[in-house]
Amino acid sequence: MRSLLLDNYDSYTYNLYQLISEACGVEPLVYKNDEISIKEISKLLSEGVVDNIVISPGPGTPTRKEDIGICQSVLTTCKEVPILGVCLGHQALAAINGGRVVRAPEPVHGRLSAVQHTGHPLFADIPSGSGQGFEVVRYHSLVVTDLPDCLESIAWTCGGHHAVRLQQRGNTDDDDGHQERCSTADPIITKEGREAELIMAIAHKSQPHFGVQFHPESICTKFGFQLLHNFYTISQCYIGHTSISRVLPDPPMEGPPGRSLPPRPWPSIHTAPAVGRLADQDPLRLVWRCLPGLLSKVAVNKTSGSELLFSRLLKWEKDTFWLDSSATDRGRFSYMGGKGGSLWKRISYRLHASSSKTPQDGSKLYPESDAPHSSSHHSRTGGVVTEEDSLGMVRETCVSSFFDYMTELIAGHSLVASESDAKGLPFNFWGGLVGYLGYELKAECGGQNAHTSPTPDAAFFLADRVIAVDHLHGDVYVLALYRSPSPQEGIGALSSRQILSTDLTSAEPPTSIMKEDALHWLKIAMKELLALAVIGDHGSALESTSLNSSDVLIKQSHTHRDTQLTSKVQKHDVVSIDSECSPSNVSSLVPPFHLRHSKEQYMANIEVYRQALHAGESYEVCATTALERPHAPEPSLLYSTLRRLNPAPYSSWLSIGGADGLTVCCSSPERFLSLDRGSVLEARPIKGTAPRRPADPVEDARLAAELAGSEKERAENLMIVDLLRNDLGRVCEVGSVHVPGLMEIESYATVHQMVSTVRGLRREGTSLVECIRAAFPGGSMTGAPKIRTMEILDACEGHARGVYSGSLGFISFNDTFDLNIVIRTAVISQAYNVVNKPESGRQVQRRSSSAEVSGSSHDIEGGQDSPSERFASSSRGASDGCSGQLQSDSWVSIGAGGAIVVQSDTGSEYEEMRLKARALLQATGLCDGLHGPAIVDDAAAPYQRVERVMSRGTF
Repeated sequence: MRSLLLDNYDSYTYNLYQLISEACGVEPLVYKNDEISIKEISKLLSEGVVDNIVISPGPGTPTRKEDIGICQSVLTTCKEVPILGVCLGHQALAAINGGRVVRAPEPVHGRLSAVQHTGHPLFADIPSGSGQGFEVVRYHSLVVTDLPDCLESIAWTCGGHHAVRLQQRGNTDDDDGHQERCSTADPIITKEGREAELIMAIAHKSQPHFGVQFHPESICTKFGFQLLHNFYTISQCYIGHTSISRVLPDPPMEGPPGRSLPPRPWPSIHTAPAVGRLADQDPLRLVWRCLPGLLSKVAVNKTSGSELLFSRLLKWEKDTFWLDSSATDRGRFSYMGGKGGSLWKRISYRLHASSSKTPQDGSKLYPESDAPHSSSHHSRTGGVVTEEDSLGMVRETCVSSFFDYMTELIAGHSLVASESDAKGLPFNFWGGLVGYLGYELKAECGGQNAHTSPTPDAAFFLADRVIAVDHLHGDVYVLALYRSPSPQEGIGALSSRQILSTDLTSAEPPTSIMKEDALHWLKIAMKELLALAVIGDHGSALESTSLNSSDVLIKQSHTHRDTQLTSKVQKHDVVSIDSECSPSNVSSLVPPFHLRHSKEQYMANIEVYRQALHAGESYEVCATTALERPHAPEPSLLYSTLRRLNPAPYSSWLSIGGADGLTVCCSSPERFLSLDRGSVLEARPIKGTAPRRPADPVEDARLAAELAGSEKERAENLMIVDLLRNDLGRVCEVGSVHVPGLMEIESYATVHQMVSTVRGLRREGTSLVECIRAAFPGGSMTGAPKIRTMEILDACEGHARGVYSGSLGFISFNDTFDLNIVIRTAVISQAYNVVNKPESGRQVQRRSSSAEVSGSSHDIEGGQDSPSERFASSSRGASDGCSGQLQSDSWVSIGAGGAIVVQSDTGSEYEEMRLKARALLQATGLCDGLHGPAIVDDAAAPYQRVERVMSRGTF
């Protein structure tokens, strides 16, 4: 028996897909509510292709045609077909038959309720009543009331609703093996009274139509599997036959999900289409060498060794990258590289200019019943790819989408690896693409092309030369790729004696120029690395006659710089961010940051988001803004400071050459998505943040415990976990998506975070690009449902997010990838001029000092200029910045934000946004020479950035 699953543009539909597949044994057909006609559905039913219909949840209201689509016709036309409506589908069933759908006493999103039922067959073998174990997750703002005679209520809430609690690690005795470490005993907070008996399920008295208000597919709903199995059983009985010919193969794992995934052999014998070799392209070969323990010979401390390697070999130049696991206890490997190599390219992509008609006044978005829904009008906009190789040759190409371009690029770079490669390299990045996907690429993932980003919408290097660092063992690897038609396998690992003694001009078996180039670079890189090791072992030039004195000074000067910076960071512990930096201590040449949205506008946007939540348009909205200023700190100093102040497992330095002069200084703690050689996909969404107080261990522990027990943060996290399960469910094997870590607290240098882990086994034949596209943008930066919520954000934010909120990392030619979420990041652009605005004669009433970062603000005494005005007046005669540390004609932007849910307090959300910018402001302030964080002035800035005129196709 097979189901037709109608998707109302929800972000949990593929959780239903997975659950239906497991419960019924056959994967359902999935259509969006505007891409199939009632005639086509009738044909599927009459031909026996499908036997029943499931209507998904979704945003909006069942009385709005744009929200419910074809589902209205299905409910009125398919009267003899078993139909199950979930949430919005449940409400549509009631509305079509004359029931009332009204606003609930209060919206309930990501919270649980006990349910009592009548014993209807839909609830067979499911307990009933408070304390009996049947707890369900609810995501809704509307409820069904006043049922007509043809409908009956078969389940309702008993008691209130509460946040989820977690069981301790260890084995669980879940009801059906499909929930993971969720517990509903001993609720944190319970709402009673008006919530006592809300309708949670209905049934038609004469037709096989049923509806449930709750979400059986949520990770924390009990007996969801049993409910879907019951619907399958009802469908069998009603139709009078069983369709056992279309059954799934055995599940890919034994026992309940949540414990482990058996990885597939690598490489897979069923390669995905994007991994295959193009007919006109020779495969790639890999040459590499490991230098055991080298990092410990050059390191001053845990994190300085890799920075020394980067500084010595790549020198912070343009067109360099450093995927930097600066929090080495959570990130084992770092990767770095630069321009050069026969395969190297700089790749940028710009979407065609936005033609969106998204309303710019967010307050007018959501009248009670007629808000527009444009999900059916999303189109792939396409854009221009610009490639520049190491010789400076430039090529521009119009493409239908960047994801399609990446698919073709990867297909043309098939890597042939040896057994020694697979066994000898403990990490996944063997060369490939390194760069970022900007947030505006949502336009190619179902979202709108609402705003034009001043920075490229995607930028990558094709990196054919890589240095990898193993922080666990202290080993350093050098790797190079080259293209070779030779049928022999990759050259694999070579000994240092072989490489260092090889005369590449001597008579040896003929090799291609590309192979010679790769071997030559390997030789040079190893010499540089071994020279650093010699300096580390001997400590002076007198003991190493083959090295000149400048080589000896590298480590000494680096040690001095590291010691100075560490001392400075320690002296200005993150706790000191809460202390005020008086105007007299601030150089008049240091420009203040200003908010892209003023404090008042940011808080007004939050109120619009809350209205959308109450109207049923969204469950959670991830609001963002940016703190921006002209005259950026010197990029290498800023990143070097940031990685010490706020070490993180997904930190990154990305310096992109070309016209834009873009540099990304990232200290992200969050993984967006990764794929390993065993085809295991993993997401690690973060939702829930609290400040740290490392100088006060008792207070620090209290803040962590408060975060762990926060009802609001748990609701936020649960919603995003369910969203990520959905995104992985689109591309993973049935039954493989699971949550091994739910709402765990991780502590970083400046904040505590609530983190969950979602994993699944990639479906055979699915390319890695399809996996990325299915989940992009990361749900922790959008909210849920993703498509509708992004529309809300587009209207209120009014600006492109750019690099911020996107993803940065590597896509390896060995069919793996690891991408972060771009948060806790400064983006420095050289593509702007900064000019003073005409004098307005305005009276500045207040400024934001470092004190306001932690929530306090201070009026400026009469006659005292704001930081913005002092900078404006001084900059008329000096544009070189502060003490030579600030670059003229540059712009720095720090994105920050937070998730808005029904329980959000507007003022607290503003402070959380400022908290997330804290480490970046502190690092910038240290670079500026201040005794605290950089100044933030929330008055209107007296300067503005002027974008350099450029073609949308130019990088």
